[in-house]
Amino acid sequence: MPAGALFALAVHAFREAGDRRRELVALGLVGRAGGVLGLGFLAEAAEGLLGLGDELAAHLVLEEAADALAEAGQHEQAAAVHRAVADFRARSGDPAGRARALTALASSLGRLARHDEAVSRAAEAVAAARESASPAVLSAALSGLGRPLHDGGRPLEAVDPLHEAVALAAEQDDASAEVWALALLGSALTVAGRRTEAAAALRRSRAAVRRVQGAGVAGRGPPRPAGSAGGAAGHGGGGDGAPPGAVPPGAAARGPRSGGGAASEKGSHFRRASTAYAQVTVLLAVAAWAAFAPGGPWATAAAVVTGVSAVLALVAGLAFRNAGGADVATPAQVALQAVWTLLTVPVLLLHAISLMRGELFLTGPVPSLAGFVAYLVLAALVRRAGRFGAVALGV
Repeated sequence: MPAGALFALAVHAFREAGDRRRELVALGLVGRAGGVLGLGFLAEAAEGLLGLGDELAAHLVLEEAADALAEAGQHEQAAAVHRAVADFRARSGDPAGRARALTALASSLGRLARHDEAVSRAAEAVAAARESASPAVLSAALSGLGRPLHDGGRPLEAVDPLHEAVALAAEQDDASAEVWALALLGSALTVAGRRTEAAAALRRSRAAVRRVQGAGVAGRGPPRPAGSAGGAAGHGGGGDGAPPGAVPPGAAARGPRSGGGAASEKGSHFRRASTAYAQVTVLLAVAAWAAFAPGGPWATAAAVVTGVSAVLALVAGLAFRNAGGADVATPAQVALQAVWTLLTVPVLLLHAISLMRGELFLTGPVPSLAGFVAYLVLAALVRRAGRFGAVALGV
């Protein structure tokens, strides 16, 4: 029998027994099991528990309601509820609960593209998490700070808190939290231009993904930290400090907003590499024809090397296109990447010499200059394809 049906039976049983508080708690569980469709039950349960003076249980239900609102895309309303929960946690002297609520609030604000405000709330979450002395809550809060810094165009500032989040997750042997923090760290480092470190972070993220899959952890998102609030009257499921890899918590956190963690980050680079290699293949084919048609020793050499490079670019593009689901680089992909990099210099050099010697169709200073600029564009595309390929392969 589905969980929602069992909780509904509990609601009826407690109602028959005249136990209003437990009836409302069970009603909250019905709403929680219903996700977006359970918002009405959650609202009724929270209102009833507040009427009974049970603020703690009411705010636990409100946390679930906020997650459901975020899942429904109603981030403005979710932010308002998370803010109310954070205020309650501050009044009740619960730094861990306040950190979780502020991290969730920062996530909702980030979804609304209010990145500066999200950073401020996330920084408050980190301070509250340090006060709580809970490594799991602190790791989630640090990931929650990295997200709006990354999305707000401040990737370098996101690196330090994300490094700390990764270290804390590793210390706790929390592979799920480590996945999200590493995925976001890899993305921040890539945007910041530190691609070697980004590749290392993404490799670690892939390894953590395999550990999570080996442990049979569900892929909807990271588990909530132990000891955090899981719903009214302490019902199961942990709390809502899910590290956003970055979007915390609970139903609002289904993985990084960029598309699902290390695997999607890697797949994105594979697709970009494939597209870039396709562009390069077309340009190289045209360049080979332009060099071969008029003849001349340098032009002929350029045509041969360019033709070989065009074939390799085509093969590399197809390899990357078909490798989107791979976890690690194959020897063939690494070899293609290395050979392609080695051929880049002679291709451009031979064409430059051919242009200067007037062996190509281009004669005169202006057409020759235009041709050389075209080859510089080709070089930029070559570098772009190689960069995406290297990051995707982690080499």
